Amino acid sequence: MLRKRLTDEKAHRMKAGEPMTVFNEYERKNTNVRVRITYERTSQKRMNPWEISSFISKITTYMYKVEVINTIAAAISSGVEKKNIFVLDRAYRLNEDYTGCASLDLNTAAFNKVYLMGKPEGMEPNEDLITLKLLLGLIYDANQLLRANRARQLSGWHRMDIYRCLTEQGFWEAVKYTTDMMEESLWYQDDIKGREKNREKIDLMRRRAKEEFERYLADRQYFAVVEEKLNTKGGERLSERETEIVSRYYKKFYQTVADSVRPIVGIYDEERRVMQLLCADHFDAALNRHTRIDLKRITQNSPILGEVEAGCQILALGEEEKRKKELFELEKKNALLTQENLRLEHENLLLQREKLRREINIAKNEEIRSSLDVKSSALEVRRRANELADDAEKHGIKSIEDSYAAQQLGDIYGKVQKGYSNTLYKNKFQETQISFIDVKA
Repeated sequence: MLRKRLTDEKAHRMKAGEPMTVFNEYERKNTNVRVRITYERTSQKRMNPWEISSFISKITTYMYKVEVINTIAAAISSGVEKKNIFVLDRAYRLNEDYTGCASLDLNTAAFNKVYLMGKPEGMEPNEDLITLKLLLGLIYDANQLLRANRARQLSGWHRMDIYRCLTEQGFWEAVKYTTDMMEESLWYQDDIKGREKNREKIDLMRRRAKEEFERYLADRQYFAVVEEKLNTKGGERLSERETEIVSRYYKKFYQTVADSVRPIVGIYDEERRVMQLLCADHFDAALNRHTRIDLKRITQNSPILGEVEAGCQILALGEEEKRKKELFELEKKNALLTQENLRLEHENLLLQREKLRREINIAKNEEIRSSLDVKSSALEVRRRANELADDAEKHGIKSIEDSYAAQQLGDIYGKVQKGYSNTLYKNKFQETQISFIDVKA
C-alpha cells in the first residue's frame, strides 16, 4: 500500500522566505549601461531565414555563456563554496516559462520546477546535491516505466513527498518510498507476467540507486586529497582511482557548462535548501536587471544587418588581445590625423598671402578635421567598450585565484570567445557599430 503521506498539505505549502541573497551578482555587475551592437555582412550573397536565425542564435548563446562564466567566477571570488555551485543537466529552453525561477525553495512546490529543469551537477562533491541528483534520476526512470505501462505516474505531490522523505529520513528511505509507490501503481496489472517483469525492473532501479550512493560513500575519503592535488601546481600525480573520482565528481560540471547551449547555473543554500539561479534575468520574466539579450533588428537589404542589445557584460566576448590591438590601431590612426591636421594649420599660417594654395589647404584641413571627428568618436566608443569589458572580467574571470576551477573556467571562456569570433568569420559578419544606452542617468 501507498505509504502514509509524510506531511500534510500545509507543510507542503510552507511559506518561502525572502529571495535568497547568498550571493548578489548584480552588486558585481554594471547594470546601468546596455550595449547595442550592429552586425553587417560583408558578403552580398543573400541568406536564408534559417541561416540568419542560426547566426543570431549562436552569437546570443555566446553572449549568455560569457556572462555565466564571469558570474560563476565572481561568486567564487566572493566566498561562495565551490561545492554549492551547480549546473543543471538540461539547458534552458526558449519556449518554456521560467517566471519565478530565480530562487527555488525545494521545500515547496518549486521542487517540481527543478524536476522539470534538470538534475544538478556540482562543481565539487556535495552530498545534498548528489542525493538530489540520484533521487531525481530515480523519479524520471520511475515515471518512464509507469508511463510505458499506462499506470498512474508519480505526481507533483508524490514527488514533493519523496523529497520530504529524503530530508527527514535519508536517502535509503526515500528510495524505498519511491519504489513502494511504483509497485502499488503497477499492482493492478492484469498481466501477471508483465507484473513480475516490472517488479524485476523496480528491483534493478533500487539496486542501482543503492550502488551509486554506496560508491559515493566509498569515494568520500579521497575528496580532500584529490582537491589538494588538483589545486597544487606541480603536485603529485593522480592515482587511477583518483582520476576516476575527478572524472565522476569534478569534471562533469565544466563539461556540462561547455556542452550545454544555454546552461542553467546556480548556488545551493544548504541551510535553507534553496537554489538561487545565476543570470536569471535572461529567462525569468519577473526580473529586470538590464542584462537580458534582445534582438532589435534584422534586415535582408544590402548589406544584411543584425542588431542585438544586451547588458554590457557581452563586451567581454572580444578577446583581450584583439581588443587592445583594435584600440591601438584606432589610436595610431587618430594620432596620424591629428599630426596632419596640425601640419596643415601651420602651413595656413605661413600661406596667408597665397590665397589659392591657402584655400586648397583649408579644404584639405576641413576634410581631415571631419575625418578626425569620426575617428575620435570611434576611438571614444572603443575606449569605453574596452573599459566595460575589462570591468566585467575584473569582477569575473580575472577575480578568481589560480586553481583547478580557474583553469577549467578559463579554458571554457577562451573557447566561447573563439567560438564567437569564428561564428562572425564563417558567416561573413563584422561588428560595425557599438552604441551605449544609459539605463540610470
